[in-house]
Parts: sequence; structure tokens; C-alpha cells
Amino acid sequence: MTDISATSTIGDIVARDLRSAAVFDRHGIDFCCGGRQTLADACLARGVSPLQIVQELDDIGHETAPAEDATNWPLERVVERILSHHHPYVRRQTPIVLAYVRRLAAQKGLAHPVLVALAAAFERLAAELGHHLAKEESILFPYIDGMLQARRCGERLPRTPFGTIQNPVRVMELEHQQAGEDMRHIRALTHDFTPPADACATWRACYVALADFERDLHAHVHLENAILFPAAARLEEELA
Repeated sequence: MTDISATSTIGDIVARDLRSAAVFDRHGIDFCCGGRQTLADACLARGVSPLQIVQELDDIGHETAPAEDATNWPLERVVERILSHHHPYVRRQTPIVLAYVRRLAAQKGLAHPVLVALAAAFERLAAELGHHLAKEESILFPYIDGMLQARRCGERLPRTPFGTIQNPVRVMELEHQQAGEDMRHIRALTHDFTPPADACATWRACYVALADFERDLHAHVHLENAILFPAAARLEEELA
């Protein structure tokens, strides 16, 4: 990825090569809700050298796996990826992480109050994500599906009770921002998912699960904010 500079935005870098997400995750740099930040600004906020990040991104180019440029995906593939991977992941992993944080809060919360705060933070995030996924599946994605069907059949824009797609998209983006803030709070509570030296197996497993949950959430939100929403807006304009 030799064309990266300090003024490149995080979202554009990840959109052009999804493998780069792992680099930003490793350094705690938000590439989904914070995707409009430049590389320089994001590195400054995390106290990381931009040169180090660029070097790690360049190293990706030497890997054998090909780059996945999601900006070239058809809209159908983006929707399919979200519905077949990211939504099931959230629904599958949320009860697992909830069980961990509740157990830790109940068993160790008196000695370690941070675990009580962690349980409350993840409970809130889990509830928000549950409502968020339901709204996407009942409102946003059916409308996108209708637009795709209209394009295939040469028809006009389907009717909608919410006017333009920009209205539900704005709601989704605000909820993404809130989820990102909740996840940053969780990361801070857990010291970047680093358990203390004497942590039990449950504590360690919980932090591993939380780190994985954050990785998927970042990829999920990035795919919607940077790829899905702009593509759906362009399709709506095309059919209007």
C-alpha cells in the first residue's frame, strides 16, 4: 500500500484493502466511526508514529493473501456479507460475553469494582446493538432490497414511509457512533483488553472475547458507513 500518506483517511485505507483493519485494531485506532480522520490525526490521538503504521501497512502488500477492495463490491454482496456474517456474529457472541462479564461482576466485583462497571457497559452496548440490528433488518435492508429489485426490473423508486434513505441512514450512523463510544469506554476499562497478571481463566477469556467483539464491530460498522450507505444513496438517486 505504497500510496498511503499522513493525509489519507483511515476509512479509505481500510476500504481499499480490508486486511489493513488488523493493523488499526492492533493499535486501537478506530477505523469505523473514526474513519473520516486522517492517518496523522488518528496516530496523534493514540500516540503512535504514522511512519510505523505506514510500514505495517506496506508489509501487508508482501502477504500472499490478495487484497479485498470492498469499494468494488456490488451492493448485493455488501448486504449479504452483513446479514450472513456480522449480524449472526453479534447475536451469537453477545450472550457469551454477557455471561462472562456478569460472572466476573458477581464473583469478583467487590474486590475489583471495574468489573461491575464493565458488566454495566457491555449490558448497555448489547441492548443497543440488539435494537439496532432489528431496525436495520426491518426498515433499512428491505428498502435497499426493494431498490435493487426495482433496478433489475427497470422500475422506479419504491415508496417509503421515511422519505429518502438518508433519514434512516442518519439514525444508523448516530447509533454506530454511540456503539463506538461504548466500545472505547470498554477498552479503557479493560486497559486495552489486558487482564491483570493474577487474572483467572474466565477473566482472560472474557477479555479475549471482548477484543474479538470489537474487531468484528469495527469491520461491521466500517462496511456500512463507508461502503453500504454511500452505495445505497447513489442507487436511490439513480432510481429517482
